[in-house]
Amino acid sequence: ETRGVLRRGDLKPQKKQEGESGAMYSSCRTSPAMPRTVHAAALVLAMVAFELSAVQCFQPSLVPVPSASMTGRTAVYVSPAGRIGPSLRGARTPLALRMQERQDDIQTEETRKTAKARSIAAANDALQLLLSRRSALGLTAAASAAALIPKKPAEAESVSAIEDAFGEGVRKAPGKLIVGKDGSVEKSPEDKRSYRTLTLPNGLRVLLASDPATNKASAALDVHVGHFSDPDAIAGMAHFCEHMLFLGTTKYPEEGYLEKFLSVHGGSSNAFTSNEDTNYHFSVNQDSLEPALDIFSQFFISPLFTAAATGRELNAIESEHSKNLQTDSWRSNQVLKLRGNQKHPYAKFGTGNKYTLEQNTKEMKIDLREELLAFHDKYYSANIMTLCVLGREDLDTLQQMVVSKFSAVRNTDRPTPEVEWQGKGAAF
Repeated sequence: ETRGVLRRGDLKPQKKQEGESGAMYSSCRTSPAMPRTVHAAALVLAMVAFELSAVQCFQPSLVPVPSASMTGRTAVYVSPAGRIGPSLRGARTPLALRMQERQDDIQTEETRKTAKARSIAAANDALQLLLSRRSALGLTAAASAAALIPKKPAEAESVSAIEDAFGEGVRKAPGKLIVGKDGSVEKSPEDKRSYRTLTLPNGLRVLLASDPATNKASAALDVHVGHFSDPDAIAGMAHFCEHMLFLGTTKYPEEGYLEKFLSVHGGSSNAFTSNEDTNYHFSVNQDSLEPALDIFSQFFISPLFTAAATGRELNAIESEHSKNLQTDSWRSNQVLKLRGNQKHPYAKFGTGNKYTLEQNTKEMKIDLREELLAFHDKYYSANIMTLCVLGREDLDTLQQMVVSKFSAVRNTDRPTPEVEWQGKGAAF
């Protein structure tokens, strides 16, 4: 129903605003003074005027943009959602565009609901499978997740065959058998390197990798002791010991000698202390591997731990701690430690700082250097160390290097550190 008909003069273009496109804006206005008679010709004009004006009056989200592929006065209208359609002279009207947009939205919503329903169904199926397997196998809650993923028969047979061939001495990476009892190494078919494993007479385990195409040689040694083994009264001892090994040895007494050597020969070194391991590693130009290994091996044979270096390195520990205070991951990790089981070593303050290592030990009348020497003597044993070396040399040459330089590492046959916190409950 209309309250009047449009007169020709009522189709007045709106004034163009600054920054707007040059398209004609027509307003749809009726005169209340017109008689309440619907004239057919006027109604047709009104419909045409509506179609011409509604693009901007009723579709402000559609903006005209130039089109190189279209000529004349035709424009292409693009909505913020990316839908494109011809406007003034095209076959699709604004009403049709709105209907198409609505249809697209409905289809998108249906697709999302369908995907959500499928995810819920899959989760329910997985849960039922988990519960049925727990019931059938008598599994505990901790073992249920492993039972959720069934082994393929062929895969299970392959694992069984490898275990039969290598016996109980086979070593595992997560979910993968890589080193057999006979020292053989399983590798990718695309891996062109040659590998060898061996155990030195002092119990130190070694993995060698020969790559004739490499320009860089590298080595890493892992000691199976971390801040879980810190003395209760000295938080950060394992981390402090890691720092001190770089500050001189009997054979190379100059502090930082390894770093100076590596910087001249295109290399670098670093180390880190984790919960249960401390790792030392370096890289160097391939022709300088042997002298670098000789310097590196002395870290684990005859470190000096001088009193002067002990005092100075506390400042480096404090600087590292101050940096960690501004890092969210370190802060949240410490919150977890405070909320955990305080009898479990996970609750220990592993980084340490100047207070825990210096001020606190003085207050308790503890000699920090003597405690450091005792910690190194107790835990730095060859039987809980593992060394990896990569070089351009052949495996026999690499083995000769390692045997000559690391056989002198002391072996105290100490048990793995885990025995110290057995029976103290879970971390949380």
